[in-house]
Amino acid sequence: MQKARFIQKALRPTGSEAATSHLGTYNMDFSYGTDQWVYAPFDCKVRNIYHSSKQNANTTWFESIDIVEGPKFKDYQTFFLSHMYDADFAAFGLEEAWKSGKIFKQGEKIYKAGMQGNATGVHIHVSWGRGKFTGTGWHSVPSGAWCINNNVHIYDALYIPLDIPHITTNNPADKYPWVREPKVVYAQMQLVNNLAVDTKATVVRVRDNPGLQGSQIATLPLNARIRVVEKSAAPCDGYDWIKVQFDNIVGYSAIIPTAMALVDITPPTISVVVDNITETEVYFTWNADRACTQFEVSLDLENWTVKLADVESWNKKKIIGLTQDTAYTLFFRAKSTTGVFGLASVQVKTKAVDPTAELKQQLAAAQATISAQTTIIKEKDGLILNQKEELNSFQLIDKPIYSKA
Repeated sequence: MQKARFIQKALRPTGSEAATSHLGTYNMDFSYGTDQWVYAPFDCKVRNIYHSSKQNANTTWFESIDIVEGPKFKDYQTFFLSHMYDADFAAFGLEEAWKSGKIFKQGEKIYKAGMQGNATGVHIHVSWGRGKFTGTGWHSVPSGAWCINNNVHIYDALYIPLDIPHITTNNPADKYPWVREPKVVYAQMQLVNNLAVDTKATVVRVRDNPGLQGSQIATLPLNARIRVVEKSAAPCDGYDWIKVQFDNIVGYSAIIPTAMALVDITPPTISVVVDNITETEVYFTWNADRACTQFEVSLDLENWTVKLADVESWNKKKIIGLTQDTAYTLFFRAKSTTGVFGLASVQVKTKAVDPTAELKQQLAAAQATISAQTTIIKEKDGLILNQKEELNSFQLIDKPIYSKA
């Protein structure tokens, strides 16, 4: 919500509410310091212009686009200004602004002091009202003076910005209870990476500055994940604050735990180790630096489908059905518990088939047969040799043993 701010670069009242031409109203006259221009107290548009045949003062009515905050109330506000010179009026194009519905933003030029009509010095005549524009904008009082509908004290409707001087002229209006605009303190923000906010079904305001004094510019989308680019270093107005980006809107939101949750969206870092490569298969082990709920491997970054065995958890895996002697790029991705994918890739090349493999197998088989036969022969030779040695150990006695009597 915008704060309604005083309309000139200096506060210099020259005609109080008690002036003869103002009797019965809260109208006032203001001179100027060094700048004759009048600036929009809030976002507003022209609602009416009055050119009298007798006293053409180029009176112009303005109305706030939305509810604004003043020192004493929050509501729509209307006001009229008088005495801008004809030449300035025509050059500035207020008639065109009225017809087109142009919106003047807070702080933009909207009028200029002058002496057009019944005036004795360069100034602006001001009448202020609470609420939306009604009727023709005129309201008469018994004294014969005219004011705006729902006329209020200007000092109840407008804050005096801190940088605007009060130039006193010994006018009774100098002693009116003018209210300086409160000094606004916003949260100090810090850049953050990999942070988002998940909203719920509760409306949360987005403001143009990180604090309750910031004006609302939007609301957070409901039940959505929104990128966070900054976070407050310390609370402001009782809240921590975040800077968000969505739908071409950049603004600030208070962190309300019942309406949202901050989410770490750091992508998981995946590590892959290739354990073995054959002519048609790749064996690998992979892992991630955080908890994940979805695991995928693909040969095509745009199409996450491939013949892959067992991808439900972090274990040793294999890809089968590959072509021999071919280079591949394997893409690995895993989805964290916060819904963010991490990505990794590994380049491999399958082995080529050995054209002499069959001959080698036959040769190995033949060698095994020969080896076996040789073993049998050796075993037979060993048996014969052992038998000969046993025969040689025997001694035959062919003479009888006897003795003489």
